[in-house]
Amino acid sequence: MIMQPRTRRAWILLVGTLMLLSMGILFSWSVFIKPLEAEFHWERTQTLVVFAVSMLAFTIGNMVSGWLLRRHSFRQIAIMSAVVLCVGFLCTSGVHSLTQMYLGYGLICGIGIGVAYNIILPTVLQWFPDRSGMASGILLMGYGLGGFLLEPIITALLESSFGWRNVFHLFAVLIPGLLVLCTLLIRAPRSDEIAGFKATVRARGTADSSHAFIDVPTGQMLRSKGFLLFFVWMCLLGTVSLGSLGVGKTLSEEILAVVHGVTVANLPAGVSVFAAVVSGLASIGNGLGRLGSGPLLDNLGVKRLIPIVNGMYVVAITFMVCAQLVNNIVLLAIGYCLVGMSHGVIVVTMTFFVRAMFGDSQFALHFSLMNVYSIVASFAGTFGSGYLHTVYGSYLPMFWIMTCFVAVAIGFTVAVVRWVGSQESFDGSVVPDPVAVGTSPDA
Repeated sequence: MIMQPRTRRAWILLVGTLMLLSMGILFSWSVFIKPLEAEFHWERTQTLVVFAVSMLAFTIGNMVSGWLLRRHSFRQIAIMSAVVLCVGFLCTSGVHSLTQMYLGYGLICGIGIGVAYNIILPTVLQWFPDRSGMASGILLMGYGLGGFLLEPIITALLESSFGWRNVFHLFAVLIPGLLVLCTLLIRAPRSDEIAGFKATVRARGTADSSHAFIDVPTGQMLRSKGFLLFFVWMCLLGTVSLGSLGVGKTLSEEILAVVHGVTVANLPAGVSVFAAVVSGLASIGNGLGRLGSGPLLDNLGVKRLIPIVNGMYVVAITFMVCAQLVNNIVLLAIGYCLVGMSHGVIVVTMTFFVRAMFGDSQFALHFSLMNVYSIVASFAGTFGSGYLHTVYGSYLPMFWIMTCFVAVAIGFTVAVVRWVGSQESFDGSVVPDPVAVGTSPDA
């Protein structure tokens, strides 16, 4: 039985979402910090740098996949990525030094997840030119929820006799296996399958319709004022969210230790699992933010949504700071949820912005270039948090700095809104910027 295009794309969206959910393991690093520091006596700065390295490698994987998609099929790249992930998790399970952890989990797993992420996202989105925001939101919701669903399970395994090495053995089988299975359904649409969807976009005149099919050469995109402004905006706010996600469970444990009047090392096992649940609320918020922002972007566009996003970060960072000032786990839980939600919205907004303003044909490459923000944000957020924690014994100084980042981002919000408004963007009423939508060969 041959599937109709609309039925097939619904299944592709479901499988792609479930696959990205498993890729959310990248944001579960904080649950491994405690057992690794106990076994190897590593400092907090060192363990948090592992997360920063994984984000760097993730971005490299994004770039590699953008290049590979122009030369190979989805199935071929997915199988290559599965092999890389299997090797990475097996290497991680056998580490005995920090350098090995940087290479195994940080570099190899980060690249593998980055490649898988950036082949699933653009391939599935090609099926949804008429519902770009909605599809982006659902896909990225899966990625965002991965941490929440996986962290308590991993924590329970770590607290048992199963051990962290066996957890990575398990990952080496399950995640690559799922990635290979998803190739049985996911593929790029044929021109005849997608023609009807594109006609729907033009007929409806949705928020992204006027830019959805204007393909901008990579060199011209990089020279665009809008690209630079949006990139800096993502770096500032991304530092807040990735820094918060990077410390994750460890911050929850420190506040719970104060509440219970014990050291972090002496927290009962049940409390440690609860700490993972609290930090995992960031993933719940992340998923909800990604899911909710998709329809909003389809209807409102970037220009109207990003000021709201900045306001969300103001509220989120306020809760995170207050939670540490009064050692209140409820305030921290709300703060994590809001930080995750805010991050979910900016990631979907970034996907929408890149596709709507710079086109479809090189989306994977363009997305990976914009996603370089995560390198800056993860190193500034996680390394900064780890360093200041080592010096001051608290994450609070870093969150004061993050508050300043949110304030500076407001100025860039205004600049991005003005730039988007100066384009023939979402209502077709203004002449487009020749740098943003030029027709010369790619630089």
